[in-house]
Amino acid sequence: MNLNVGDTVEFKNWEYMADNESKFFVGCFSPESGKITEIRNNGFFLIEDHKHVFNPRSVARVISSKKG
Repeated sequence: MNLNVGDTVEFKNWEYMADNESKFFVGCFSPESGKITEIRNNGFFLIEDHKHVFNPRSVARVISSKKG
């Protein structure tokens, strides 16, 4: 999945993620969605109002894209 800064993404349900998808997630800290503010190495990213790094494999879909 191609993610870009400014995209709003919906996350998969934490309980149903594979180990490689939930890497860096803490079960109680699992937002439903968020707007990407920064993309780091290997596609890992940050979302608004969180200092947590998210795995791109944890994304269920892009809700809205900055490209349209």
